[in-house]
Amino acid sequence: MSETIQKVLLSELQKVRIICNNPNCGAILETPLADLGRFLPNGTCRYCNTDLMPGNENTLLTLANAIHTLNAAAKRVVVEFVLPVKPEAK
Repeated sequence: MSETIQKVLLSELQKVRIICNNPNCGAILETPLADLGRFLPNGTCRYCNTDLMPGNENTLLTLANAIHTLNAAAKRVVVEFVLPVKPEAK
């Protein structure tokens, strides 16, 4: 059985969506990838103030820095995400 996949280069990512998992909130926050490190400086949801970051560090800033570093190294390495495409229900 063959599987349909979609390939997305790291360099193609432009926007990030952060979803608050607080059952009383569920806010969906979007930001351009370039602003990810500054998007939630306190690590909390802008609507309900739920702590979204594990530990005491801004994990989104860490992710933003890693993405920037990898994209800058494109002559040496290219990162590609392989996503399975689920068939549409009939």
